[in-house]
Amino acid sequence: MGILGLLKVLRGVTSEFHMRQYKGQAVGVDISCWLHRGSYACAHELVEGILTTKHVTFCMKMLRMLISNGVIPVVVFDGRPLPAKHATNAARVDSRQEHAYLARQAVQAGQGEVAQKHFQQAVSITPAMTLQLIDVLDTEGIQYIVAPYESDAMLAYLSHHDFVDAVLTEDSDALTYGCKDVLFKVNAQGEGEHIQLTDVFTPSAHLLPTTDCDFRGWSVEQFQLFCCVAGCDYAPKVKNLGIKSAYKLVSKHKTIRTLLTALQETTSFGRVDAAYAAQVTSML
Repeated sequence: MGILGLLKVLRGVTSEFHMRQYKGQAVGVDISCWLHRGSYACAHELVEGILTTKHVTFCMKMLRMLISNGVIPVVVFDGRPLPAKHATNAARVDSRQEHAYLARQAVQAGQGEVAQKHFQQAVSITPAMTLQLIDVLDTEGIQYIVAPYESDAMLAYLSHHDFVDAVLTEDSDALTYGCKDVLFKVNAQGEGEHIQLTDVFTPSAHLLPTTDCDFRGWSVEQFQLFCCVAGCDYAPKVKNLGIKSAYKLVSKHKTIRTLLTALQETTSFGRVDAAYAAQVTSML
């Protein structure tokens, strides 16, 4: 449930950090993010079924960086596809197939760079790729969990119950799920950015709320409602409703019932029907 534009409006409560700051602490790792990053170097091979381990090598390089900084990684894999995201996942399958077709066309036309970009968009993280990495994790004694469904909910569970001290991901949806401390954009040198959820609602003295979206005094439930309305993987996107409009609506209406009523009565956002209302309600 990546929320388009969310990290931008949270710039004021985002801090730079180095992984050494988490020495001795457990960090939950959304490994699908690193598998995707690692796949960029071998996208052609992965799409065409050619044996490669470059994606595994990348993940292990990043995990060893964590360990070298004294961090205890807890790797979390995605499990089964989530039924609630059937429509989104089906659209992504179609998109990957289209990119694979365009990549092969570009190869035939001798357009190597164009082909590579399409191959990167065509990659899917498969069970075979997961098993390749799990074999190495077993060999090196690195903890891992295969989530029942998507890793986001499992990482949130680990964070809520203090099994991990922070969650490392590339997706803003970790904040929507309520993870307490989220690490983003971590590079091979151990540098990155992080957001502590308490700072979203009560910024520390050295941090400032973003002017466009000031979440001071909000509840976690309001924040989740805002993220759902702004646009997520579990409900259709509302026409003309971006992140700033979602913020204004939730600030004014606060509860899902009054907000949905307002959406149904506001023609500028297009038609919001009962099916949309039911989907948003089921998420909260």
